[in-house]
Amino acid sequence: MNRQSLVSVAWIMLFMSAGAPGSPTEYTFIDLHSAAVGNASGGFGIGDGQQVGFGGDAEVHPYLWTGSAASAVNLSPTAPGQAWGVDGGKQVGWINLEIPITHAAVWSGTAASMIDINPPGRDSSAALAIHGDNIVGYAGTEVPEIGTTPHATLWQGPAHNFIDLHPAGFYYSNAIGVSANAQVGRGSIGQLDHALMWHGSADSVIDLHPAGYDSSFAWGMSDTQQVGRGQMEFVGRALLWSGSAQSVIDLHRDEFEGTQANDVEGGVQVGTGYRSDGLQHALAWSGSADSMIDLHDFVPPGFLWSLASGIDEEGNIVGFARTGREDTPSHAVMWVPVTDASPIPLPAGALAGGPVLLIALITARRRELKWSSRTARRAGRRRRLLSRRTVASRPCRPAWD
Repeated sequence: MNRQSLVSVAWIMLFMSAGAPGSPTEYTFIDLHSAAVGNASGGFGIGDGQQVGFGGDAEVHPYLWTGSAASAVNLSPTAPGQAWGVDGGKQVGWINLEIPITHAAVWSGTAASMIDINPPGRDSSAALAIHGDNIVGYAGTEVPEIGTTPHATLWQGPAHNFIDLHPAGFYYSNAIGVSANAQVGRGSIGQLDHALMWHGSADSVIDLHPAGYDSSFAWGMSDTQQVGRGQMEFVGRALLWSGSAQSVIDLHRDEFEGTQANDVEGGVQVGTGYRSDGLQHALAWSGSADSMIDLHDFVPPGFLWSLASGIDEEGNIVGFARTGREDTPSHAVMWVPVTDASPIPLPAGALAGGPVLLIALITARRRELKWSSRTARRAGRRRRLLSRRTVASRPCRPAWD
C-alpha cells in the first residue's frame, strides 16, 4: 500500500472513530398508544417489523402493532392476557382462562390464529419469548395452599413439543429469553434468585450468578450475550454476560439508584434506570457502563417515565412511557434509530494508536508532497531547457515559405 492509500485509510479510521464504538446516538420516538386500545398500553417484544404487548383498561388484552398506533390488533378480544414475544410473524404470550389460571398461547397475527400450548398435566403456563421454532416461558401445577410452582419451560418445533427445563436443587424457575440454541431466565435457590442459562435440557443448566452479588436473574439474550440484573447491597445493577458467571460486566451507573437490562441485540443492551425522584428512564448500553445512553432524552415533553423492554436486529427499541409515576397509565412506545446518526461499529482495539498513526502518515504525506513538488520543479526546468535546445537545432525556414 502506498503512502497516499495509507493516509486515506487513516482519515477513514478517524472518521469512524468519531462515533465508535456502539449504539446510535439519535432516535425518533413513536407513540404506539391510541384510545382504541383502552386507557393504557405497553410494549414487551419486538421483531421483524412487529411489536407486541398489551392494551386495555381494568382488563388488559394482548396487542400487536406494526410501527404505528393505527396498526393495533387485539389478539384476544374475548379473554384477557398479554403478548410478550414476537419473531418470524408469530407472537407469544398468555391468556387468562380464569383467575389465576393462565395458558401459554401462540398467534400468527390475528385472534383467530391463536393456539393454546399449555402442556398436558400443567395447570398454568405462560410464553414469554420466541426465536424461530423455540418458545420459552414457564408451566406449573397448582399446589393447595401454596399456589403454582413454575418450572422453566421450552416449547420446540412446529408441534410445540414441551421440555421441562427446571434444574434439580431449585425451588422454582422460569425462562424469559431465547436464542437459536440457548435459553435464559432464573431459578430460586435458598430463597435467592440465580440467573440461569440452558441449552435445551434441564441437565444443561449453567448458573450465571456472579460472585459478590446477593441475587441475580437473566431477562434477555442474543446469540452471544445475556442480560439482566444483579442485586448488591440492596442496589439493583444491570448486568451483561457472555455465557458464564465469570464473564459478567456491570453496566450500572451511580447516577441511578438502580438499573436493569431487559434485552440485547447486535451488541446493544436496553433496559431502565431508577431515579431518586421515583421516576424511571429507558437506557441503552454498548457493552460497558460508560457507553450508557439515556433514551428518555428522545422522549417528547409530557412523558416523565420510560422503560425499554426489547430491541430487534435493526436496533429498533420497544417499551413503555408514562406521563407520571408508576400509578399513571402507560403508553406502548418505540425508539427508532436515526440511520444517519449511527456510528460505524469497530472491533475492540481497532483504533488503538489511531491518532499516532494518523499524525505519522500525515507527516509522511507532507514529505511526499514536498518531494513531489521539488521533483516537479526540476522536471519543469529540464523540459524548458530541452525545448530551447530543440528549437535551436531546427533548420530555419526561408522567409518566403
